[in-house]
Parts: sequence; structure tokens; C-alpha cells
Amino acid sequence: LVHLRLEFDRITRLRHILHGSRHLVGYYRLLLPPGDHLDEPHRALPMLSMELVEGGLPLHRWLEPIRSPRERCALLERIVRHVLVGLSTLHTAGIVHRDLSLGNILVEPSPAAPRGVLVDYGLSLHGAEQSWDRSGRGTYVAPEERGRAAVEPNATTDVYCLGMTLSDAILGPPTVPGMAPWPRIERAELEPPWTELLRTMLLEDPERRPSAHELLEHIPVDEHHGVRHGAHLVHERFATRDAERREQSRRLARAICGESIEN
Repeated sequence: LVHLRLEFDRITRLRHILHGSRHLVGYYRLLLPPGDHLDEPHRALPMLSMELVEGGLPLHRWLEPIRSPRERCALLERIVRHVLVGLSTLHTAGIVHRDLSLGNILVEPSPAAPRGVLVDYGLSLHGAEQSWDRSGRGTYVAPEERGRAAVEPNATTDVYCLGMTLSDAILGPPTVPGMAPWPRIERAELEPPWTELLRTMLLEDPERRPSAHELLEHIPVDEHHGVRHGAHLVHERFATRDAERREQSRRLARAICGESIEN
């Protein structure tokens, strides 16, 4: 609960930033069970009330129906741009996300214009904060964060972790945990712009990595083919599931308000 409280306090300070971008999920309230207080033991779980990403799916779930790495790249063009827009917004405000991963990028499905949204700021670090917790690390760890000589994460750390996320999104998780990403990327024989994009994001030297803003200028885009290719397969696969998720959200909202959920 203390960790949740700290996360909510951080989010509250960033609310004007989060709610100003379509590609950063917004948070609204910290919900505690009735009668519970922060300094009292409790049984029910507290919750963070956040913006609803209609039918939102984690990135890897959204890509499940598509097996070909090249087809996945085509689908990812729009989503990567969305994530970079959100990431650039955070970085401009002096915030490092620190936990970019497949599960922390949600996709709002649509046959024509899916929307990518960045979520979970629990490990984020603001430039004004001096308490960098070395024990709190995300799914991916950049080279500069490893070992005793680890340095404080910065914007290029997020770029590296996004590169790792995209590598796993395109090729699937590695069979051996911790496997270096570059050999897998080379064997996949992706289109040259994608190979170069991932290569620059995954550079060992953080000083040589591009910023999120610089990457936005170099994302390969094919409006007539790429961003739409295969999108209908994803949309059809999850259309029924989206309806079920909306019903679950409706029932949860009624339960929180103390209303009956039988109907």
C-alpha cells in the first residue's frame, strides 16, 4: 500500500502532463476499501482508478495473430510512433519511465487506426527527485544500469528498453533469458529501416543512442500499406473479447459504487 501511495503521489504531480497526451494513460483516484486508512491493516485490496483504454491489449497480445516478423513490423509502425510521442512528452518534462515493456504498452484495437498508450509509472524517475532506487528495475535493464558502476537512468535508458521491447514484440521472447538481442535481429532479415532503427536504439553506449524525439523523425512509415497491413486480422480476432471486457468494466464500476451486478 505504501508503494501504491507513493506511485499515486508521483502521478498526481504529473497529472497535467499525463492528461495532455493521448498516448499516456491518465490516473484519477486512489481507491481504498471503506473504513481503511493508510496506517491501518486491511484485507481488501486498494486500487488505482485510471483512464479506460477501450478494449486495450498488451502489445504482445495484440500481435498474437500475426506470426511473420515483417508483418509485425508493418503493424507496429503506427504504435511505435504513438509510444515515442508519449515517451518524448515524458522526457521533455524531465521524467524517465524506467519500465518500458510488452505489458506496459497497451493497444486500443481498431481496423483502421489502432492507438498505442504507455502505462505504469510506478518506477518512473523525475529529474527533481534525488531518490534513485537501484533495487527497483523494470523488465529490461540497459547496459549502463548494470554492475557496481551503474549510473542513474536517463532518457536514453528508456530508448534502450523500448528497443528491447520492440525486439521481443517482433521476434517473440528469446528462448534463453538474457540472450543478446542483436544476433536474433540480424537472423530475422527485417527490412533495412527496421534493422537500423533497432541497432541504434540498442547501442551499448547511451551517449550514442538517439532521443525519442529524434527517433520520431526516422520511423519508417508506409501509409498505404504498412500501418494497415494485417490490422483487420487483429481486429476480428479480438472483436468479441472487446465486448466482454467492456461488460466486465461496467460490472466492476457498479461494484465499486455498491450497486448490484446481477443485471
